[in-house]
Amino acid sequence: MIVFIIVMLHYVIQAAPTTYLLDSSELVATTYGLGISHPPGHPSYTLLSHLFTYLPIGNFAMRVQLFGAFIAALTAALVPIFACKLGWCRSKLDPIFFAFMGVAIGISDAFVIQSIRAEVYTLHTFIGVLALLLMMTFQDPQKKTELRRIFLAAVVLGIGLLNHHYLTIFLMPALAFAMLVFRKKEPLSSTIHTLFIGVFFGIITLFGYSYLLASGFAQHTPPWLWPSNLEDVFWMVSAQAFQKTAENAAHMDPIAGILKALAILAEQFSIFGLLFAIIGFFLLFRRNFRQGMTLFLALIFNLLTQILFEFDPMNPDVLGYFMTSVWIIGIVLAFGMKEFSHLLSKNSATMRLTWSPVLILFGMILVSWLQREIPDRPRNLRDYWDSELFMDSALIDLAPESLWITSYFETAFNTWHAQGPEDRRPDVTHIHRSFRTYGYLDEILLKNHPEIADILDAPAQNASLNQSALLSWAAIHEVRMEADRLISDEEASQCIGTGLYLRFVAPTLPNGELPNYLMQYQNNRYQHTTQLLSDDLQTRRNLLWSSFNIAELFCRAQRWQQCKTMIDISLLLAPNDPDVQAFAESINEKLEEQ
Repeated sequence: MIVFIIVMLHYVIQAAPTTYLLDSSELVATTYGLGISHPPGHPSYTLLSHLFTYLPIGNFAMRVQLFGAFIAALTAALVPIFACKLGWCRSKLDPIFFAFMGVAIGISDAFVIQSIRAEVYTLHTFIGVLALLLMMTFQDPQKKTELRRIFLAAVVLGIGLLNHHYLTIFLMPALAFAMLVFRKKEPLSSTIHTLFIGVFFGIITLFGYSYLLASGFAQHTPPWLWPSNLEDVFWMVSAQAFQKTAENAAHMDPIAGILKALAILAEQFSIFGLLFAIIGFFLLFRRNFRQGMTLFLALIFNLLTQILFEFDPMNPDVLGYFMTSVWIIGIVLAFGMKEFSHLLSKNSATMRLTWSPVLILFGMILVSWLQREIPDRPRNLRDYWDSELFMDSALIDLAPESLWITSYFETAFNTWHAQGPEDRRPDVTHIHRSFRTYGYLDEILLKNHPEIADILDAPAQNASLNQSALLSWAAIHEVRMEADRLISDEEASQCIGTGLYLRFVAPTLPNGELPNYLMQYQNNRYQHTTQLLSDDLQTRRNLLWSSFNIAELFCRAQRWQQCKTMIDISLLLAPNDPDVQAFAESINEKLEEQ
């Protein structure tokens, strides 16, 4: 309970006051409308987090984020419970070692960044740890209490499959091993009977995917899809929209993947912590091979979820995949230090050093805390959040009944949040051209906005829009576009930069050309936005992405001076980026030629 309270307070103090970047805005919006989030749909997270939205605390986004904080704090609090249930607590002082490690795990980088914003990884980690606890303490299936433990483990895994089946499936080998070894000798028929009952209860839990059909028939928003048949449900659950990551596996560099994974883990515990964890595994294998092998398998298979595929170590979501690994390494590390302490206590000359492992753990917690104060490594969303800044730039000054066309997934998610929980600018019609490539978005758009049928009268496979219909709309209403390479050359020639995004306007001159607008206003607005931004890496990358793409669009429209203005801002945000530098050099050469 002490561990839970300390870690929970840590999360609450640092939580974002509203939604944050990446998938957080989408998860808040889908929880609000009981819609369907990106594949595989995450019905477990949506339904469980929705219970927290009835709390009379803060705004809607804060309540959803409190669910993640609550679950993550519970996971940290399971450390001393897990250790003592496995028989690692041989004295009254031993739980203190594991309590310290529970706090260290709870405030590690991997846990904090997922726990102070809306994300599904906290629920997955809690489910995985709870399933390990249930299976590793399973002894005799003939007893009703132990049978209930198997049933509960099956239901827990079913909930995990309804939340993040990819990570849950990779946990199965360790749980299957535990199922086989943590039991007394019994007839094969009894083992098969127990397995059959467990699988049966797990399959019953999977009927929770009917939520996708229920939400589809109710046409809740915002949706990725309104499933109306089993084929649609399979498309969601199989996550075919993200199968491209599997294609990268053929070109992966396993050594580079291992090194990046080790670097992430070393950030949580330091390299010395990893060395102590290796010692802890060695001691655990000597004391109880079954326990050591089960945790080792769970660790290895969790690491494989990233090592087998290329990943960006600077993406905060990646840390979510490593949460289970961090938890396992942490508890085995504490076990090794506790065993080391017992060895010291047996010798009168070293008895006074018994508390040294606790001091080492305290030092690791302090290092983990101070590490987040390093420049470009902030994890305090109370100070670092900029979603509102981007949405204000996009929506606040739009004319009534405007059209808002986006291409970047994060902007779409923030728009869903702004128009859903915050009820901002419901008059604005939003088209996300990238999601059109999945083929089902047009149905949803036309259901809510039949007036844009002519604009959508273009092939959805390449995310294109009907240009003549866009011009007709722009002659009456404002059209705001997000800069992206999906914008056609024709659209680029009709776009005027006015800030973070582009305006698409009907030609106003007799010859059909646009007037040569001054760029000073846009330049000043970008500079001002850059000053407002925190040093949060992800946020600055979003602004860099926007300014770089606007520069490219101006070049395609042969507006070289405007292009230089935007690429200079990109250089301000990322002066050492080779792509930005190369682009800037090419623009300078072009201007010199002119």
